[in-house]
Amino acid sequence: MIDLALLAPDLTEDDIARGCDLAKQYAIASVTLRPADMQLAAQFLSGRGITATAAISYPHGASTTATKNYEVRDMLQRGAKAVETPVNLGKLKSRAFQYIELEVMQIVTECRRAGAAVTLDLELPLLAADLRVIACKIARRTEVDRIRAASLYCSEHPTLADVQFLKSRASEAQSVDAGAWVRTLEDALAVYEAGASSFQTTDPAAILDAWKQELTNREAAAAATSPAP
Repeated sequence: MIDLALLAPDLTEDDIARGCDLAKQYAIASVTLRPADMQLAAQFLSGRGITATAAISYPHGASTTATKNYEVRDMLQRGAKAVETPVNLGKLKSRAFQYIELEVMQIVTECRRAGAAVTLDLELPLLAADLRVIACKIARRTEVDRIRAASLYCSEHPTLADVQFLKSRASEAQSVDAGAWVRTLEDALAVYEAGASSFQTTDPAAILDAWKQELTNREAAAAATSPAP
């Protein structure tokens, strides 16, 4: 379920290498990276079954459509297997729905040609009720692969209710990501129960170590209650 976010502006190349090593050590599903780190990280992660995801037009999605399309093509050439982008919040609140739909559709088209997936961050905590519904409709019509409740740098954290809302609005082909507010194993289990198939975090080790301990405890409890042979 885990997407490791390596997006902080001050991360060094050594930090990126350590993050990729951590992803390999814990067999994390994906790593999301700044564009400048993609080529290096793609080499680190090659052959390990970990998806290298490029964060496009981060953190606010306010680049022009032409800039986004160029960045998508560049990242795919540099080894990205998926793309994450925040919805253009200003355009969405301006009700420029056709603009957003066309923009996202172009990104999806570029990624489909390369066999790459697309995650769209919807920034739900910042949207009025009607815009939340419309954003999900745009995500369905453009056939993005994953819808995320909010990006890492959204000014407000999403909630379990946001995850449940996304799950109710997603198509059968779309997966739901809870965003980056998950901090503990309890949080991870809660978003899973709410319908999320993934979440983003900057510190996966604590969650996964707690999960390993939980599995050990369950096995010990099962062994203690099993009848003697």
